[in-house]
Amino acid sequence: MAIAAQFTFIPRASVGEEWTDNFLLSETDLVSENITTAGGGFTAGLFGEKYGLDVSYDGAYASYANFSERNNWRHSALLNFSANLSKHTRFNLNNRFVQTENPAPLDRSDVTTVPPGSVEDPTIRRSRQRYWRNTFNARVDQQFGRNNSLYFSYQNYLLINEDPSFQDSIRSSPAAGITFNLTNRWGISANVSFNRSEFEIDPDLDRYTADAGVFYRFSNALNVFARVLHEVADFEEQGVAIDPGVGAQAFVDYTVINPTAGFTYVISDKIDANFEVGYFIRDFERGQPDEPDLSLNARLNKRFKRGSIRAIALSGYNEGFNTAQNLGFNRFWEAALSGSYQLSRYVNGTLYSSYRNTEYLNVLPDRTDRQSRVGGGLDWSPLRWLSLQFNYTFRNVDSTIETNKYTENRLFFSIRLSPVRPYQT
Repeated sequence: MAIAAQFTFIPRASVGEEWTDNFLLSETDLVSENITTAGGGFTAGLFGEKYGLDVSYDGAYASYANFSERNNWRHSALLNFSANLSKHTRFNLNNRFVQTENPAPLDRSDVTTVPPGSVEDPTIRRSRQRYWRNTFNARVDQQFGRNNSLYFSYQNYLLINEDPSFQDSIRSSPAAGITFNLTNRWGISANVSFNRSEFEIDPDLDRYTADAGVFYRFSNALNVFARVLHEVADFEEQGVAIDPGVGAQAFVDYTVINPTAGFTYVISDKIDANFEVGYFIRDFERGQPDEPDLSLNARLNKRFKRGSIRAIALSGYNEGFNTAQNLGFNRFWEAALSGSYQLSRYVNGTLYSSYRNTEYLNVLPDRTDRQSRVGGGLDWSPLRWLSLQFNYTFRNVDSTIETNKYTENRLFFSIRLSPVRPYQT
């Protein structure tokens, strides 16, 4: 007997007030500003026996106290869909859209670094002109055997900027991978991907990436592994070009080798750790290779009865393409510490800090950005349908490019209304 689909709907409304002591994000021209936001949104879901669909939308009007010409609508939308195509086959699709003029719309409580090929942007955006981002992902996972699996995926990322000093770009990336267990303890994995990046000004870029590894299970709690990644970057045209928002850049084909080894360890039901270390080296079709550098991914998570702590240390390479400032290949190191705690039945608190050092090696001369952030927040729910949020963030940007340097203190307060239970049929 078929099970009827269930529909759910949760509306919400909010008002907020933001204050910054450095609206222009400048080292010398310090101007404070108040920004009032008011808007609403919803989350709607449709769930059946073998599929699930949910759609979220939030829109808000931002009103500036002293810079009314910047008044604007902000929009964000998210779509998630999943379906069990068969007993061993699952399909997932998601799409995220953002339109805003805010140069830092997401105050994340962890770190800005993610694996190469992702859409997070570690570069510096100071402009208050509007921009649009859309990220589409689709993936099919197929399980075969007891613990074996393979996947096929596709990602499309679009960035459009109203500010002419930033480049519009689009990236398409199909990928595939397999995990195969040779025995109950030994296994192998492999992944391949292709990235096609097209830019408004800079030469287009194709990147081919493959990695392969082996892993061993000592127990359900402890796994060790070793793997190697190889990447080839092929520009449509090689040479030096002038980017209006960045300056001179070298576009030269290169390859990257990145071998690593590490472990994942579930120490207890409250503590887990991941550690991966190795090196990476970039070589060129013409010219001498870079010196080898450290590749590190260390993470520790500790959970308490009423809270959690997360510590992260990272080092390696990233590729700043399809970003606000199209700065290309870079090496970085980053550390972050964050925590959350339920202070009472109705009050939750968060604290976070991070530091990132990024050296951009395609920019002439070499450019280094150092970004640090400290902040915290309180979320108070005096009524089940009412929540009040207060957040503070201190951000400091130091760069070899003088105009990119700034320090900012930002305060944000919001009131949000939402029903306790979703409307459902």
